[in-house]
Amino acid sequence: MAGHRLLSRRTEKILWGKSAGLCGFPDCRTPLVSPNSRSDGAVILGEAAHIIARSEKGPRGTENRPADIDGYDNLILLCEAHHTLVDGQRSTYTPERLRGMKADHENWVRDRISPSERFFGLHNPTTGVTEVLYGTFFPVVVLPRYVFSAPCTRSLDAVLEQLKGLPLAEVVRPFVLKEDRLFAFNDLREDVAFADSVSASAVRVDDSTTWLRDPARLRWYMELLNRSLHKLTGRKGVNFDREHQRYYFEMEKTATPRSIPYRSLKGRNVTRQVVWKPKLRFLGGTRRYWEHLAVGLRFHRTGEAAWVLSVRPERRFTTDGVTPIPPRGVGARSTKRKARMYNINVLTEVNFWRDFLSDGQPRFTLSYGKQSLAVATEPLNSSIVWPGVPDDATPFTMARYDEDLFTRSEYDLLLEAERDLDEEFG
Repeated sequence: MAGHRLLSRRTEKILWGKSAGLCGFPDCRTPLVSPNSRSDGAVILGEAAHIIARSEKGPRGTENRPADIDGYDNLILLCEAHHTLVDGQRSTYTPERLRGMKADHENWVRDRISPSERFFGLHNPTTGVTEVLYGTFFPVVVLPRYVFSAPCTRSLDAVLEQLKGLPLAEVVRPFVLKEDRLFAFNDLREDVAFADSVSASAVRVDDSTTWLRDPARLRWYMELLNRSLHKLTGRKGVNFDREHQRYYFEMEKTATPRSIPYRSLKGRNVTRQVVWKPKLRFLGGTRRYWEHLAVGLRFHRTGEAAWVLSVRPERRFTTDGVTPIPPRGVGARSTKRKARMYNINVLTEVNFWRDFLSDGQPRFTLSYGKQSLAVATEPLNSSIVWPGVPDDATPFTMARYDEDLFTRSEYDLLLEAERDLDEEFG
């Protein structure tokens, strides 16, 4: 940590000025100068904290050491409490995270104190750069319109056991048991898979538009949608981590990395490691744990009739490719990994998952028999005009999956099936 006497007055003035005399820890912003009292002068409460400690034995002292250890770039202004926190939890508060905190705070100060200086340090803000801003949400283009239900006295395990014995088919059968009834998107009057669990003569059909106005039934509907994802990922050989609500790749062969082919952001055929042992950056060799590519998938309702699928890149860590690392050992690794994931890294992983789940098609679909679910594989996006970053040549583009005769025909059949159901139940 910085002893103030070792910092130049110029460095201290720059640090305090750009921080506006406030703590740079997220959402703290505590004033770091106590005002005069009647009998005493003002008191300085802030501390100029080293991001990389002056001593190699200090917090983060073994990281890449800057040429000027006491320079402005290696300092962040903090209150005493957060100064103690970041030094005590050095694995959590990595150099990358501290630099990000400092930049976010100083940008916040600049935007509020001097809006005219918002683009200070960028090229002329009158020169607009047009870029596409991609989200991590994919629009649902076909949604199950009807929910079938019937009285059911069987337990959840009993129904699952019955379905487990069926041969793998194109039709998926997610269901929920609520209030002694079995609810599904499949037509329970005709789907023989549920024949031993419900009576076809007792089946009721509900229009989902009425469900969506009932908070409880809306949750049931979302549960059916999200359980559909279990079927999709299961077919693709991806496991579900129930505790953390995420899907992940498992190791196929003991102590062996695993890779998956896919199409890159630019549409090239490439390969991505999905199970691997991270490399030691400076010492060579590999670390003693395994890293697994994972993802959080979830449906969200964004409007009266608008739904999206969110794709959130994640990680799973194991000791041997199978056994999860205890939660205490995961936090620092996960934080460090996410601190190094910039926009292009996130977009690359989102692209991997959309390509993997859709097999490189314009949409992926799940069939419930008479009705279906379809999600487009082009994420929600919009064009923005902003000053840009000088010399930033990384293009944020995402290749589109072209429609062909077969994918168009498949989509038309989905829409035709929807119309048929509307005629039957409308």
